[in-house]
Amino acid sequence: DQVVGQALALYQRLAHELPEQIAEPIEQPARG
Repeated sequence: DQVVGQALALYQRLAHELPEQIAEPIEQPARG
């Protein structure tokens, strides 16, 4: 399905981008 393809692409993108953005907040909890 198209939706599945889009979901996989989105997941792969998040899996690649999120770790870099979340790396710091995880070490230091978000301050609002």
